[in-house]
Amino acid sequence: MKTITIELDDYRAVVRRATVRDGVTHDSLAAAEVEDDMQSVHGIYAWVACVTEFEGVDNPISFDAFCDLPDELVVRAFDAVCDLNQHWFKPRDTEAEKKAPASPTDSIDA
Repeated sequence: MKTITIELDDYRAVVRRATVRDGVTHDSLAAAEVEDDMQSVHGIYAWVACVTEFEGVDNPISFDAFCDLPDELVVRAFDAVCDLNQHWFKPRDTEAEKKAPASPTDSIDA
């Protein structure tokens, strides 16, 4: 599985391409109602879903510990999550997609 390693000071995070389990975690957390800073929340659910190894704090990480991480580390890790899981960040179920016929590459042959 493809990974990207982020290192900063005494921190080291390994970000991986998402599995189906990661996608369910990501979607469940993304759908939850949260009243805190949305950028931090978006970052933490991507972090929880895709950071597989982490040195510098406990993993799984608490929201407070996540907010205390260096901003540069979180931004770089989030960029890696985006690079590895671009499908998470595309609009879903648009009207154009609903009306467009499926292309031959969209089907799965059994």
